[in-house]
Parts: sequence; C-alpha cells; structure tokens
Amino acid sequence: IINLNMKINIFFLIIALFLFSCRNDIPQQDKLQSVTYTYVSGIENGKACYWKNGVKTELINGDHILGIKMFVQNNNVYVWGKSIYGTDCYWKNNVKYEVTQALNLQQNTPQIMFHKISGFTVDNDDVYFAGTVRTGTTSPVFELCYWKNGVKTVLKQITADEMHTFHEIIISNSDVYVTDSDQLGNHGYYKNGVYHALPSGQLLKGIAATSTEAVILVQNNGTDDYFYQNLTTGNTILSFTSNQNIYGIITDNNDLYSLNLIGNGYHKNGTLVNINFAPLYDEVIDMKVINNKKYMIISRDAAGIAGTKVISDNIETQNITSHSDGFYGIFTVPN
Repeated sequence: IINLNMKINIFFLIIALFLFSCRNDIPQQDKLQSVTYTYVSGIENGKACYWKNGVKTELINGDHILGIKMFVQNNNVYVWGKSIYGTDCYWKNNVKYEVTQALNLQQNTPQIMFHKISGFTVDNDDVYFAGTVRTGTTSPVFELCYWKNGVKTVLKQITADEMHTFHEIIISNSDVYVTDSDQLGNHGYYKNGVYHALPSGQLLKGIAATSTEAVILVQNNGTDDYFYQNLTTGNTILSFTSNQNIYGIITDNNDLYSLNLIGNGYHKNGTLVNINFAPLYDEVIDMKVINNKKYMIISRDAAGIAGTKVISDNIETQNITSHSDGFYGIFTVPN
C-alpha cells in the first residue's frame, strides 16, 4: 500500500529534478480558444485510469500502476504509467505498451536496475522517452539516452552514480531537449544531442516549450535567487527570489508559472500565489494554464487525511480522499 507522500515523491522523481514536470504542450494558437475538455490521469481502486471531464476510463491491465502523466493529440489519448514496483508502460487509446518491449530494454530485477525512465512526452503523435540504461559491468556501465518511437539516441556514457539522476525531455520547434545533472552538481541540457552546460553554481530546475522557444528555470545554488532564461536568445526573461524551493515551468501567453516544493500555492511571474480552495489542500502537484484560467491538481496529507482534488478555473470538479489512490497528471484540450 502506498500513501500520498510516496505518491507525491514518485511524481516528483519522474520529472527530473523537480516534480512536475514543467509541461507546456498545447500550441500557442490553441490557447486563444476556450478550454472544453479536461483530462486527468491517476489511480483509483488500485487501477490506473484517466478521466475526461470527470468521466472515468479504466486502463487495460493497469493494476497497481500510477497514471502519472498524459497527453491528448489529434484525438489520441496517451498515458504514462509507472507501477509501484518501478516498471514503466504507456497506453495509447487504452492499448498498453510495456516500455521494456517498446524500447528493447532488459527488465529490472530486485537486485539489478537495468534501466531507469524519467522523462516522457508526445509531440505530433511521436512518443519520446528519456532515461538511463545499463550497458555492461565495467565503468562506465550506463548510457544517458532518449528514444523517439522506440529508436534510441545515446547522449553520453555515465557512471553508476549518475544512474540515479533525473532527466526531462521536451520538444520545441522539432528540437529535442533533454535535461541533465550529475552527482558533482553539474547541470545542463542537450539540444539535438549537443550538450550545453550551465555555469558553475547554477541548478536547472525546469524546462518548458512554447510555440516559439524553449525556456529554463535556474536557481543559483545556495541562494533563494531564481531566473527564467530564453534558450533561443540566451536572455534572462525574469529574475526573482523565493525560499520555497521552486521547480518546473508552465507557460501561458507571456506568463510563466512554477510550482512550490515547499509551502502553499505556486508562483506566477516570480510572485507567490497562495491557494485556499479547501482546508489543508495547499500543494499544487500539476497545473495547466490557458488564458489565465488555471486547471490544477491539489493535494493534502494532514490530520490523518490524504486526498487530491481537481480544480478547473477555480471550481472543484473532482476529488479522491485516499492514502492509496489519487490524481497525478492534468491536460487540457481547447474546443
């Protein structure tokens, strides 16, 4: 049995250095239209599932699997699943694909970790993963890779210690970005296989794609200083301070949002925004924003009660009160 703290921790791990993965996957022109469909992925009664405007679809062979992230493109519904035992899969229109088969990977065992998948995205119905793979027994024994529709691209050879770092993948204007960090505190990203290192002392806390560019969130190590940077121009978009350990990026027109690992609410353009939809439900674990309308999953784990709620444009639309079930990923589709 897993409790909500474990669920939130798992969610945080899979988005590479931050828990939500900083996901902005709706084309800019669509943001000018009103949102009519809200999709949410999660687990209920021990089975992976997703909801479309509150109507549940139970995913095939989804026992003990968390539906942690989802996309909807061209009327195709994708859900990334991670089992409580650490194995990965995904569904396309409720057809299940094991990641070991789709990516030609060796199955992990309790004794040996042969692979670790930490990033997933879909772009124009192309399916991408990012992660690390064991390649042998002599150092270096692992590779950092990404896969497009099952075809592997090796980014670098890594050591066993780096196997446990996290990597996020996004697509921006057909360019493939994969975040990277190591045990020595070096942070950077790959763009189409070419590595770009951040200056010493800078921590990469989030990456997102807009319709025209890629943007990163950076923290100066050991400080409360953050800034957003445009990767196309290299220019700093906005600098701010916060003591709440911020991660991830959500974009909406010219606005930039990030989530708080510590404390209530989220940040909009560097300013803290508290939430008060329900008592003790103060952590945002995933969010989309369309024309300043917020669609989010919020959680609580206090006073012996755990639960998650879906908030759509300031209205509670779904809730689960449970230590073992809950919502994880949210995706919105304009009309």
